[in-house]
Amino acid sequence: QQQQQQQRVGPHFGKAAKQAAAASAAASVVTNDKIGYPGPNPAAAQSAQPRSSGPGMGVRSKSRVSPTRAEQKPDPRRAVPAEASRKPKRESLREDAYYKVGRDQRDQLGTGVIRQLNNIYEHRPYFTYWVSFVQLAVMVIAILVHGLAPVAFKSQITLESVPSKDGSVERVEYKEPSNFWIGPGPNALVSLGALYAPCMRHDDRVYAEVINPQIEADKSYGCCLDLSGGVCYSSSQAECESFFKNWASDGICSGQQCCSTTGGSPYPDCDKAPLITLTGSDVQTCSCPIVARPCCLGLVGGCELQSKEYCDFKDGIWHDDRQLCSEVNCLEEQCGLVKFAKNDKPDQFYRIYLSLLLHAGLIHLFFVLLFQHSVALDIEKLSGFVRMAFIYVLSGSGGNLVSAILTPYQVSAGAFPSCYGLLACLMVELFQSWQLLESPCCEFFKLLFMTVFALLLGFLPYVDNWGNTAGFVVGIAASIVFLPYITFGKWDAARKRFLLLVGFISLIIFFVLAFSLFYTNQFNTCEWCEKYNCIDLVENFCTENSQNELQRKV
Repeated sequence: QQQQQQQRVGPHFGKAAKQAAAASAAASVVTNDKIGYPGPNPAAAQSAQPRSSGPGMGVRSKSRVSPTRAEQKPDPRRAVPAEASRKPKRESLREDAYYKVGRDQRDQLGTGVIRQLNNIYEHRPYFTYWVSFVQLAVMVIAILVHGLAPVAFKSQITLESVPSKDGSVERVEYKEPSNFWIGPGPNALVSLGALYAPCMRHDDRVYAEVINPQIEADKSYGCCLDLSGGVCYSSSQAECESFFKNWASDGICSGQQCCSTTGGSPYPDCDKAPLITLTGSDVQTCSCPIVARPCCLGLVGGCELQSKEYCDFKDGIWHDDRQLCSEVNCLEEQCGLVKFAKNDKPDQFYRIYLSLLLHAGLIHLFFVLLFQHSVALDIEKLSGFVRMAFIYVLSGSGGNLVSAILTPYQVSAGAFPSCYGLLACLMVELFQSWQLLESPCCEFFKLLFMTVFALLLGFLPYVDNWGNTAGFVVGIAASIVFLPYITFGKWDAARKRFLLLVGFISLIIFFVLAFSLFYTNQFNTCEWCEKYNCIDLVENFCTENSQNELQRKV
C-alpha cells in the first residue's frame, strides 16, 4: 500500500516542485536584471528545491513548498546574489563595485548608473608591473656598480696620512656620507639620475660661490718648481713661496719657463726637446713631473689642485691630463649621464621624471613597491595603461619640479611624488563615488592615515615633502582628467565635465608656471623650505645627508 501511495503522490509532487522552481527562477531573472546581474538567483532556486526526496518524504515536502508561495511578488532587497552576504572574491571590478554598494542603496540606483557599472572594463596592470620591474632592476644595478654607503644616520669620519702636492705627508680627514636607506651614496645617486637642480639648469649661486672664483684664481696661477724633489705643479705665487718653492708666472707647468728657474740655472730633471719654427731658430720646450692636478670634489663643482692619492682618498675625480681647474668641468663630471650641450649651461631637465625610477636604497624601494602593488594595481585595472602612465608620470614630474624649485641643493630620488598622486586618485574616486560606498567615511580615514604616514617619511633625507605635497595636488587634477567616472544624473554629469575642463587647464597652467619659475626665478635662500623637508634627528643630520650640498663639507 505504501508503494502504491508513493507512486500515486510522487508524479504530482515532481510537477509542483518543477513549477515552483521555474516561477522562482523567472522572478529572480527579472529582479536581478534590474540591478545588472542577469541569470538565475541561486538562493531562490535553492529554496524551491525539496528538502528530501527519499522514500516516505514526498507528502511533507509538498506541503512545505507550495506553488502559491513561489508565485508571490519577490522582495527586490532580497533578490541579490547569495554571495552578497559574505565578502566575495574580486573576480571583476564590476562585481567589486556592486558589492561595495550598501544593500539599501542598491534599490535607489537608476538604470543609467547600473549600465555604467556594467560597462566598467577591467584592464591588465601592465604599467605597474613594468615600472616596478624597472625600479627593482635599477636598484640592483646601482648597488652592484657603486656599492653601499655606510648604513648610519651621520657621516663616517676617516683620518689618513696621504702624500700632499708639496711633497710632504698630510693628515687628511674625510667625511663619507651615509645612507640609512641601505643604498649608494649621494654622489652615486646623482650620477645615476637623482633629482638635483644644479645639474638641470645654470644655478647662479653655485657659479657665483664655487665655480667662477676658481676660474678667476687660475688666471693668476703659475708653475711652482720644486728644485729638491724635481717636481712641479700649478699654484698661486703666495702659495708657492710659502713652501719655499720657485715660481714661474707663465700659467702652466709646460714650455720654456720650465727650462730655467728664476735664478737662471737649468731646471733639474727637465726633459728638453728642440722645436723648429718657421724662422729656423731652435726653441727649447721642457716638461716636468706634475704632482698636482685638478681634483673634482663634492656635488657643486668644487675643484682643488691635489695629488692623486689625496683625490682618491676624498673620493674625487682626478684629471691626469689637465693642470688647472678652469680646464675641467667638475659639475658636469659629477652629474654624469649625458654631457651638457654648453659647459656653463647644465641641461639635464629629464631628471624630473628619470629620478622616479631610482631610489635611495632597499628600504625606500620596499615602501614604494608595497604601495604600488596594494594601490596602483587597482587604479590601473580601472583606468588602463595609458591613463595610469599619465597620472603616474605627471604627478611625479610635477612634484619633482616643485622640489627642485624650493630645495635645489638637495639630492632626492624615488617615486614618492607619484605615490602621492595615486593617493590623490583614490581621494578623487572616493568623493566621486561616495553614493556607491557602504561606509565611505571609513574609506576616507584609511586614505588619510596612509597620507599622513607617507608625509612623515618625507621628513627623512633623500625624500622630499615638497615633492610629495605637489605630487598630491597634481594627482588631484590628473585623476579628474584621466580617471573614468560614474555620473548620477544630468546635473552630476555636467558638474564632472566642468571639473574635467578645470583640471585640464590647471595642469597646463601649473607646468607652465613651474618651468618658468625653475628657469627664471631661483629660490636659493629659502631656509624655511628645508624645515618642512627634513628634521634633525641627530646633530647635523639633514646637512650631512645631502639636504644642502652647498653646506656639506667633503
